[in-house]
Amino acid sequence: MTRQEFGKFYGYVTAAVNDTNPSKARVEVYWDALNDLPFDVAMVAAKKIMATLENPFLPMPAKFRKVAAELTQPRILTAGEAYEKVLRAIRGYGSYREQDALDSLDELTRKAVQAVGWKSLCLSEEPDIVRAQFRKAYEAMQVRAEDYSKVPDKLKDAMATIMDKMIPEPKIPSRQKQIAELAEKFNL
Repeated sequence: MTRQEFGKFYGYVTAAVNDTNPSKARVEVYWDALNDLPFDVAMVAAKKIMATLENPFLPMPAKFRKVAAELTQPRILTAGEAYEKVLRAIRGYGSYREQDALDSLDELTRKAVQAVGWKSLCLSEEPDIVRAQFRKAYEAMQVRAEDYSKVPDKLKDAMATIMDKMIPEPKIPSRQKQIAELAEKFNL
C-alpha cells in the first residue's frame, strides 16, 4: 500500500482506540510492518479486527498480518484432516508407490509424512503411535508455516541473507597446499 493509503488505514484503526496521539515512531513501526499488504486486504483485515475488538487498545501489527494471511492464503488443514488424506493415500497407493502418494499430498502434509516415514505410516502395527507422531510433526510444521506466512517478504529476504552469512563457506584447500601437506606427511 502507498503512504497515502496507509494514512487512511491507520486513521481507521486508531479512530476506535484510546491511543489518539501516537508517536511518530509507533506510526513508522506500523508502516514498516504492514506496508507490503495490499490496501484492500489491510482494510478488510482492519474491519474484521475492529468489529471483534474487545479492548480499547490498538492491536499489534502481527494481528493485522495474521488476519490478512487468513484472507489471502489457502487454509491450512488441521492435523486430523491431513491425516485423513494420508490414510486415503495409503489406501490408494500402498507402501510401494511412495512417490505417487507423496505427490498426491499438499506440501505441509508431505513434509510431515516424510518426517515420520512413509513405510512407518503404511506398515506400522501400532497405528495410534504413528498417528500421534504424524500429528506432532504436522502441528509443529503448521505453526512454523503460519508464523512464516505472516512475515513480510522484505523481512524474509533479510532473514535469508543473515542465514546465508551464518553458514560458513566450506574451506577447500588449494591443490598446491594439499600436495605440500602430503609431501610433508610422507617426508618427500
